Amino acid sequence: MKIAKKMADIPVSDEIYIFGAGRGGQIMFDQLKATPGAKVLGFIDNNKQGTLKGLPILSFQDFLAVRTENAQVVIASMFGHEMAAQLRRNGIMSFCNAYPIVAQEVERGGKRGRLVTAAAIVAVIVGAAVLLLR
Repeated sequence: MKIAKKMADIPVSDEIYIFGAGRGGQIMFDQLKATPGAKVLGFIDNNKQGTLKGLPILSFQDFLAVRTENAQVVIASMFGHEMAAQLRRNGIMSFCNAYPIVAQEVERGGKRGRLVTAAAIVAVIVGAAVLLLR
């Protein structure tokens, strides 16, 4: 799993889906909106439906039905390890975990950010350990 620590680490695409429709997804959307060539088509979330930032929030099954081979998934949640496993189980390898970027943005927002950053570090370490054990 590619881990994005800065926006330049995220592959630019005109077909991006953000996995996570919470605060992290909103932060990532704002970051991608300011990135030339990047076009977010929607959000993927296992627990939410509806719209966010004017875009659809798709269930994972709905995402599988509409995605194309060019789709790039950007994980924007502290549950990135589980999301990555879900993507892999469904044959999707074109994704990156951008939660470290989200955590940096949250950190700028105050004390709560420190907790989220710590959770992101743990998630990255656990994800890396799982990959090494495979």
